[in-house]
Amino acid sequence: MLKADLHVHSNYSYDCRNKAEDIIRRCGDTGINCIAVADHGTAEGALKIQQ
Repeated sequence: MLKADLHVHSNYSYDCRNKAEDIIRRCGDTGINCIAVADHGTAEGALKIQQ
């Protein structure tokens, strides 16, 4: 079953302080297996999480 959060920000966006590692850990803890990183003005957070 797919459990998704389609609006996630990382610390690469000006309005969030969550590091990529913390986002991944939190997703695992809550059963989320699909996310869409929606950082403002950059794709760095998405690229970091994708790795």
